[in-house]
Amino acid sequence: FAGVRKTVDATEQEFAALEKGIRDLSKQMPQSASDIARVAEAAGQLGIETKNILGFTETMIMLGDATNLTSDQAATALARLANITRMPQSEFDRLGSTIVALGNNLATTESEIVEMGLRLAGTGAQVGMTEDQILALAGAMSSVGINAEAGGSSMSRVMQKINTEVLSSGKNLQKFAEIAGMSAEEFSKAWRERPQEAILAFVKGLDEINKSGGDVTSTLKDLKINSIQEIDTLLRLAGASEVLTDSLELASEAWEENIALQKEAEQRYKTTESQIGILKNNVMDLAISIGDELKESMRGAIDTSIEMTQRLADAFNKGGFAGLVSELGNVIADVLTKIAGELPRFIDMGKDLILNFLNGISSNRQQLIESVVEIAKSLVNAILEIIPELLETGILLIQELGRGIIEALPALIVAAQDCIDTLLVVILDSLPLIVDMGVQILLMLIKGMVDMVPMIMEKALWLIMVLAEAIQDNLPLIINAAVEIINSLVSGMEDMAPVIIDMGMTIIEVLIESIIDNAEKLIDAAIQIIDSLIGFIADNLDMLIDFQINLI
Repeated sequence: FAGVRKTVDATEQEFAALEKGIRDLSKQMPQSASDIARVAEAAGQLGIETKNILGFTETMIMLGDATNLTSDQAATALARLANITRMPQSEFDRLGSTIVALGNNLATTESEIVEMGLRLAGTGAQVGMTEDQILALAGAMSSVGINAEAGGSSMSRVMQKINTEVLSSGKNLQKFAEIAGMSAEEFSKAWRERPQEAILAFVKGLDEINKSGGDVTSTLKDLKINSIQEIDTLLRLAGASEVLTDSLELASEAWEENIALQKEAEQRYKTTESQIGILKNNVMDLAISIGDELKESMRGAIDTSIEMTQRLADAFNKGGFAGLVSELGNVIADVLTKIAGELPRFIDMGKDLILNFLNGISSNRQQLIESVVEIAKSLVNAILEIIPELLETGILLIQELGRGIIEALPALIVAAQDCIDTLLVVILDSLPLIVDMGVQILLMLIKGMVDMVPMIMEKALWLIMVLAEAIQDNLPLIINAAVEIINSLVSGMEDMAPVIIDMGMTIIEVLIESIIDNAEKLIDAAIQIIDSLIGFIADNLDMLIDFQINLI
């Protein structure tokens, strides 16, 4: 808004109204308040009166949103057009609606219409054409592909030649009138009062000459319209005279109704993107309001900070680091003093904020309760509505899962069989290694036991002596227990004799078969055991003799 203050000459009351108007526009449009303010700044530069700046700015922003013109382009071009035609500044909205209506209904764009309109505005206003008529002619010309720079200048020269003939009652006035299908007086009157109708009649007359087989180029040259650009412009217009007719009617209606731009902009503002922009602008407007509320306090804090920084700089310049540190203590003391002075006010402000917040909730307590209840109801209803679908979906999932397992079961069984076959092959291939490992472990255990025999014998001798003493001490009890056990065994054996005999016979048969099958191995093992026993006795003969003597 500082830019608006720079270009607009207004009172503080008018500036306040402008600022509020700009912020209000930002809450209705997707453009930010800063963007709108830049257009208002341009309006001041372009000579728009203060009372018309907001209306002008709103129109240019809408044109930027609804057409292929930017807001800056529209502002510059239409302000210039208004200056050329001396259009009242209160009618920029009508100008914008006319441009949009023509752009929506003709084979051209709004930027081309405006560019052509600027080329025609000077001569058009001179001969008495209104703004909508100038734009209608511009729209028709750009619709048939006439270049704005060349075509605008050419058509302006043609209008100037006709105007000269009418005002001076020149010798070519009659020729212009005949082509337009009028008398010289009728054509002259039409040109003075309704120049757009005279131009349209002239263009239609050229089209009739062309359709009847006449030479339009020669006809134009007889009227001193000699340049290639002028002839090309009129030939194109003549070939599309109905476009000019429609364009003039359309522009006149749009000017009077003055709704085309508003409707077009509203359609754009209903889009999600625009709505998000408007929401953002409303949030920013709240931030601006809060910023304005805190602005004075911030200025005071900034002024104080500047002052203290200058004090520190002066202290450093005078006393170096020692002076800086000394003054820093004074500055900190001053800051703490200011904070202590302001603290009650901030505490009161915070208390008021909290109380206002609580009051706001309290005053809307019933509404909040109803809202919470309504939310809970909606949630429960939604859950109840989807429960059948959830159950159905769960059942379908289970069914599909079961069907999938059944379909995959043959493949799983085959895979399992393959795994078992592979495992058996691996075990069989590894069996010799496993047996060898078992034999090695067994041999190592036997060797370990052999190495421990002396210690075991010594402990066994001690254990036998202890056991003999215990038996001697408990011999009566052992005899009694033995008698009872024997009686029990005899009684039990009588009952189980047939079973024991059968089991004994089975065991004997198995042992005999095993002995027969392994006779050679048993003989070899017996020979090895006898050899080992003989060797053990020979190695420990002295110890065994001593043991026998001690035993006796």
